[in-house]
Amino acid sequence: MLVVGASGGVGTALIPLPAAAKAHVTATTTDADTDVLRELGAAEIIGYQQADYPAGIDVAVDAALPGDRLTGLAAALRPRGRLLTITCPVPAPELIGRDDVGMHFVLDMDGDLGGTREVGDAAVRGELRATIGHRYRLDRGPQAALTSSACTPRASSSSRGNRACRHEGRPIGASRPRAGEAPMGEPSTSCQNLQGPRA
Repeated sequence: MLVVGASGGVGTALIPLPAAAKAHVTATTTDADTDVLRELGAAEIIGYQQADYPAGIDVAVDAALPGDRLTGLAAALRPRGRLLTITCPVPAPELIGRDDVGMHFVLDMDGDLGGTREVGDAAVRGELRATIGHRYRLDRGPQAALTSSACTPRASSSSRGNRACRHEGRPIGASRPRAGEAPMGEPSTSCQNLQGPRA
């Protein structure tokens, strides 16, 4: 299994699960987070460059790349492999350049796909732990806001490499949501209604 964006909140929560099932987990990260990911169960650590991706992998999990930039990740999969992504824009199968792999966009905001109880139970048993990337004193709050997981890469091809920092659902420095911006607690407009109508 290859996990792209392994040092973020999703990646650090995910890695212990396949590692506990004895899966070989390869994780992308920087040198600064290598030790943390190894402690979580990653067997192999690589950089973020597509050239670093191993070939012939069974499952790739994307927790960082925009949905319209998954071609390199899809190329690393074996035939009939699976690519799972949580990022927007929702990837279109024809954009990955492969018709012999399964691609799944996973957005389970209502917990319909299950597993939440099992993950919670594993946490209670001590099999999962919260990963603390940095600690800040209270007077360093602004610095924490700029460097913490509150700052995530924007999922759009036009802002590759940019970071969008949010506070209370708004970009830092904005007094109110901008036109077309989702209020806090709601998915962005590009991710709304992905699961279809509720039964």
